[in-house]
Parts: sequence; structure tokens; C-alpha cells
Amino acid sequence: MAVTPSVRIHSLSASEQQLAQYAPTVSRAGSSARQAHLKTSSPKVEPRKGVRIPLEIVNAAMRGIDAFLVSLICIVAVDASEISLFTATIGSLVPFMVAGTAALAAISVSGAWHTENRMAHPWVCMRAVLSLALFAAPWAWYEYLVGLPSAGVLPVALWVILSLAHIVYGAVIQRLMAAGRLSENIIIVGATENARKMIARNGKSNALNIVGVFDDRLSRAPNNIDGIPVLGSLEDLMNWEHLPEMDRIVVTVTTDAKDRVRNLLDRLRVLPQRVVLLLD
Repeated sequence: MAVTPSVRIHSLSASEQQLAQYAPTVSRAGSSARQAHLKTSSPKVEPRKGVRIPLEIVNAAMRGIDAFLVSLICIVAVDASEISLFTATIGSLVPFMVAGTAALAAISVSGAWHTENRMAHPWVCMRAVLSLALFAAPWAWYEYLVGLPSAGVLPVALWVILSLAHIVYGAVIQRLMAAGRLSENIIIVGATENARKMIARNGKSNALNIVGVFDDRLSRAPNNIDGIPVLGSLEDLMNWEHLPEMDRIVVTVTTDAKDRVRNLLDRLRVLPQRVVLLLD
């Protein structure tokens, strides 16, 4: 299907794609009275509490703190082994550098540096703990076999401290999610089956703040979808006073509605918000 190039279409992230996996039954109803009400009243929304913190900043903060902790632990380990940092040879520092790099690689493999994963799956921090354990155990055994000073202390210290750090990260992220500081304000265009799937899945993770649904076919649309109100038509959206507060618009359509998709995108391309096209 051809799409006008000037429309900004963004692919869904892994956590957002997971929002389209469950579909509850919703009764369909509509009335001219409701349409009249939507045109004469301002829909109530729940604004995000405080300024949204970009997920990229949270991800970078976790990486930075982990790198700092690893560096600090390795420096302490070098000092404890009676090796002077100022006179040490590269060869004597290699085991410490490799251990620190391996610990960071273990965290990266676990996906714990991606806030999106933590929002969808709070137990991701335990994956970081397990990955670090799988690194620490063989590395401690290696240090013992080659007879390194204080064998096993460095990998165990890295495992314990970084694991505690990631448990703390998880608690902080959950608090920020509960306060709405990480959630984007989302508007859905299209009261479709895909919209129901997305709303139902999001109800379990609250990864997004879905404010409402707009659909030109109000006579066939329900009053709400899983508690998310159907606020009006596309024309109502274009004139909605809360539109500047929205971060993203998700168009939920069926694959056989090509003409309708093209029409929606043509009308939405004038808006500053990012537009996501969610197909079957």
C-alpha cells in the first residue's frame, strides 16, 4: 500500500507490539445524542503527572551508573591485590578489565538496560541477576585455577553490587511508571479490534497513557473500549483542546481498509505528533 511520503510513520517498539495480543469482548453501540454531546463538551482526560522522562535518558543513566560501579569495583580490586595503578603493566590489569567488560556484556545480553523491557516485564531485573551469576561463577573458578590474588572476590563483588543496583533500578522505574512519568500520552484513531487488543494489553503493564479513541464512524463505535472513552470523530480530534498534550497518535485499522488508511494519514500528516500505523 502506498503511503504519502510526508507522513511520519514510526515502527512500534518490542513492548508496543506486545500491546496487540489480547482482545476482550466489547459491545458496540452509538447514538446521535452522544455525537451531539461530544461536539458541545470538552472530553475529560487524565493528564500525565509531571514532565515525561524520555526512556532514552533512563537507559543511558542505567548504563552510566553500571559503568561507574564496574570501574570503581575493579579499581578497589586492583588496590586490594597490591598492584599499583601507576606502576602496573597492561598484562597485570588485563584480568580486571576483562572481568569488568564481561560483567557489562552480561547485563547487555539480559536486556536490563532497556526501560521498555522493564515496563512490560518487571521481572527483567532478575534476568540481569541471573546473567551476572552465569558470568561470575565460571570467572571465579578461572581465577582460582590460575591462582590470581583474592581469587573469586572480583566476580562475586561485581555480581552482588550490580544485582542490587538493578533491583533498585526496577523499583525506581516502577514508581516512575505509577506516577506516569515514563508513559507517553497516546490517542488511538479507529475503534477497531486492534484498538481493543492494544488497550487490553496496556491495562496489564500501563506502559502507555491511552487517553481516548477517535473514530469517524461513531454510529458503529462503542461508548468506550475497556474503559477508554470514544471521544469523537477525526474532526473533533483536529479541534481538541488537549491535542497539544498528546505525544503519539496510533492508527488502528484492518488490512483491507486501504482507502480509509490513506484518507486518515492524509488528514493526520499536518499534526506535529508522531503517527504509528498498527496493522493486523
